[in-house]
Amino acid sequence: MASRANEIVLQRLAASADGATSVDVVMCPATKRRRVVKRTLTTHSRAAAQSALKELDVLLALQGKTRHVVQLLEYRLDGPHLLLSQELCERGDLFDVLRSESTGASPKDGLTTSEPALRRTFHQIVRAVSELHRVGFAHMDLSLENVLVRRNGDVCLTDFGLAQRFQRDAHGDVIPQVLPFGGVAKPAYAAPEQHADRSAFDVTQADAWALGVLLWMLVTRTPLVQTATPEDAFFRRMQNRGAWWALESTRRLRHASWELRDLLHRLLDPSPSSRLTVDAVLQHPWLRLRPTPSLIKTKDQAPCVTRLRSRSSGSRVEISLEATRVPIAVSSSHAK
Repeated sequence: MASRANEIVLQRLAASADGATSVDVVMCPATKRRRVVKRTLTTHSRAAAQSALKELDVLLALQGKTRHVVQLLEYRLDGPHLLLSQELCERGDLFDVLRSESTGASPKDGLTTSEPALRRTFHQIVRAVSELHRVGFAHMDLSLENVLVRRNGDVCLTDFGLAQRFQRDAHGDVIPQVLPFGGVAKPAYAAPEQHADRSAFDVTQADAWALGVLLWMLVTRTPLVQTATPEDAFFRRMQNRGAWWALESTRRLRHASWELRDLLHRLLDPSPSSRLTVDAVLQHPWLRLRPTPSLIKTKDQAPCVTRLRSRSSGSRVEISLEATRVPIAVSSSHAK
């Protein structure tokens, strides 16, 4: 273990290849409390500094507005380094939780994949994204890896380094914009309009698509597409035949309720103009049913009887999920 000032570094969670950013679990010797510290060398590059400052900007804007965003405990400058201290979500991220269940490696971190439990967890994610939009930011990197799981099974959104500020016109509509950075963080989650070369688009609707992909993966344990472009055979089916026909043709939703299937069809609409908005998702019939136990099993919680099943075996699920994990410069999600 290495030490830094009065804190002990317990674990290195992530580090960028260029050395600009690192993410560590640290502990205060006096209190024994652990937290996550994201450390960015602001003089390394303009991009690294902008990403760190943007993440700080978003976390400050969201303080006190929702409990489903990772809690910022402290921020400070340490010479040329910007340090963001955040809560430690000990159960990792949703990607790792799904993988643990698929392999049987960690039963206590498995999922109770009943619809009521799934509804509760997805509702928490959507509320966080809705609040993010309310303060004028789109996340632009929504994924299983960027949803952390607390000990009690609640989830929270993290990793705002690629967040994009947006403006609304006099009618309250989001003004389309061209993103200043090239490419996308995770192609498997990126909306079709994000792949259009240098075209302006509504960034909040890109978040809506990513929510649809995330929900699809929670339900089916398989990725939707490699990229939402005409080169992808399944996405071509979605474009040519419509989301409803394409998704139903997989037969992966045959155990899902009609309300859940309808939500997926509307979120995964290739056209951003007719795609469900994030605020509309909160009003969708599937999410307006009464609250239920968490998606994540706590230690004393028995497995639910009703389960959503996919046709894939555990090993194939693991391969499919792993294919969606695209390394980026650095992330504040745990154990990536």
